[in-house]
Amino acid sequence: GWYDQRFTYLLLYLLMLALAPRLARRAHGDAGSPALALTALLALNPIMANDVLFGQNDSFVLFWLLLALWFWRGAVMNPARPARGLSPLTLSAICFGLACASKPTAWFLAPFYALLLLRPAIPGRGAGWRAQLRVVSGRLLPAALAFALLVGPYAVWDLNALVDDVWRWANGAAAQAYQIWGWGASNFVLALGLARDRFAYWPFWIPQLLIAAPALAWLLRRQWLDNSLAAAAWRYGLFLFLFLLVSRFLNENYLGFLLAFWSLGYFGAEAD
Repeated sequence: GWYDQRFTYLLLYLLMLALAPRLARRAHGDAGSPALALTALLALNPIMANDVLFGQNDSFVLFWLLLALWFWRGAVMNPARPARGLSPLTLSAICFGLACASKPTAWFLAPFYALLLLRPAIPGRGAGWRAQLRVVSGRLLPAALAFALLVGPYAVWDLNALVDDVWRWANGAAAQAYQIWGWGASNFVLALGLARDRFAYWPFWIPQLLIAAPALAWLLRRQWLDNSLAAAAWRYGLFLFLFLLVSRFLNENYLGFLLAFWSLGYFGAEAD
């Protein structure tokens, strides 16, 4: 029968735009409307719109991440636990787990999202790192369960095939690996003759570790001091950009995805 996945991506793209105003910071004076500006940047992002036209899935994972942040902000704005149903924090974690199950680019938000989950604080729980770790672990549990529910059956079916498709294919270690490609520093590996061809393996994990790991430590320190939605979006985008810049491939669709989060970082909610 006939089917086109792009209709799903288009629907979620429109729903994402409906969520955007709630994620923006409040307007002050004559500064204009951050909610309108954020929605416009997400809607008129030319790279992301091109992704939807060609059926690339960045808008899919973006929807689940923004929905997770939307529920998180609802929990921060209204910290009282609902009498019935799942709490906004639980729904946020479930959506984050679905995002992580859909594409590895969502995984890089995890350390910043974990810090966001320290808000709202639990009265009487204390401020020690062990207490905070227990709070974060408990609030991340729904995300882990959602991720396991979707990914688990494939791991049981054929774990080696799952690892080959998700990990070895992307880093060049699979029998049929993705090529060295895109707009990143990997072009220098080809230009300098460090790899015999585009499909050969080259240890991009070394520059990724040297560049992205110190950046993550610094960004998490800054996030600890300014634990807001806007800060998490901006720093996640920067961390992912540095990782992708020295990866095997940095395709233009990733730049559209990063632009969406940098827009959220600029116009997103700050201290609530």
